[in-house]
Parts: sequence; structure tokens; C-alpha cells
Amino acid sequence: TLPKNKNFKKNKIGISRGAIYQDGKQTIYIKQSNPFIELTASRLMNLFLGTTCTPIVKTVRDEKYTNASLHLEGFQTQKAFKKQGKNVKGEAHLALVQALLGVVDQNKTNMGYVKVVSKTYLAARVDLDTSFDYSSKLRGQYNANTDYRDLKHLYSAIRKYPKNEV
Repeated sequence: TLPKNKNFKKNKIGISRGAIYQDGKQTIYIKQSNPFIELTASRLMNLFLGTTCTPIVKTVRDEKYTNASLHLEGFQTQKAFKKQGKNVKGEAHLALVQALLGVVDQNKTNMGYVKVVSKTYLAARVDLDTSFDYSSKLRGQYNANTDYRDLKHLYSAIRKYPKNEV
């Protein structure tokens, strides 16, 4: 249920209508999207990658097509992150899981990193509303005739990383 107090601020988050709720201890991002896709994808991402680098998503009962995503503590977007001098882990794992789940949006504000210990970061992902899309193309990697049911974008992700990481 959405809160009805001053800590709830409606605004535009990315391309979706949404809001940010802060209660002093945690930040929750609320947006309109397909609840089945967002909830199922988040549970699978949590299972494959853990909740340190993928958010817990819940549906909002009193708002149709609305989800609430818990803030990932320490999340930095790819766009803002400086890799130099840092140990980054899990990029291949994240890429493979995204390909398996058909997450076609590779926007650098949805992808990023979470600090786990000093100078060590895990690849992370927020915003899962583009999951299970096996017909759209990933930015420039495929042509319009690509059939994702044959798992070509999973194969592409496998080829991108060293065998020991896959």
C-alpha cells in the first residue's frame, strides 16, 4: 500500500511515471510497469545473483500495474562509476543471467556496481521491466530478423566473456 505522507514524492524516474519513498531507513522506488514481468524477473535475478546486486521488487496492492523496488545499498550506475584501481567481479555472470532472462535494456543507468569490500565491487542491475523480451534486439547486436527463441543473445553473451568466467 502506498504511503500517504510527506516522505512520498511523485516524479518521473527514467521513462516511467513513479515516485520515491524514504522512511529514514530505506529508499523505495515506485513505478508503473507490468507486475508479472518485474516481480518474476526480480525473483529470478535474486536467485541467480543475490539481493546484494539485484533489487527486491514487490507489487503495490492498491495501485494497478505498480511495483516497489528496494534501493540497492551503495549502487553506482555504470555511467558514474570509475573502474580504474577497483576490482570488479560478476560482470559475466550478470550478462549471462540477463541474456537468459531476455533483459534487452542495457542502459548504463540501470546497470552498475555495488561495493562489497574496500575496492571490490559486484556488477549489479536495477530496473527489470524489459525482461522476457525475446523478440526485440539488444542495442546493435542483432538484425531485425533475429529469433530469440533459439537463445542467440545467450550465445552472444557466452562468446563475449572468457571461458573461465562463463
